[in-house]
Amino acid sequence: MSGTILFGANLRHAYLSGANLSNTNLSGTDLSGANLDNADLRHAYLGGTNLYDSYLFDADLRFSIELRKEQLSKAFLCNTQLPEGIGLDSERGCGKFDRSLAPDGSFVSSSL
Repeated sequence: MSGTILFGANLRHAYLSGANLSNTNLSGTDLSGANLDNADLRHAYLGGTNLYDSYLFDADLRFSIELRKEQLSKAFLCNTQLPEGIGLDSERGCGKFDRSLAPDGSFVSSSL
């Protein structure tokens, strides 16, 4: 899907593990609750993208465009490669979820 225009798309709870979204226009897209484990989001346009409760484990967000710290404040990060200057702990979600997936493609909480 590299280079695709997904402006304003509803991808809520989408399973996008390992997706190549580099150079993709995701402006205004709803990715809340999406599984973006190991996704490539380098150079993706993320202005106004909803990343609330999204899983960004091993995701690469380096060089993403118009990504703001606030967009990632409620996302789950673990081994996430973030753009310079974001100022968030890219390991803060590690240990909170089992790396195995539930049948719906979501991660299983390690506290269960």
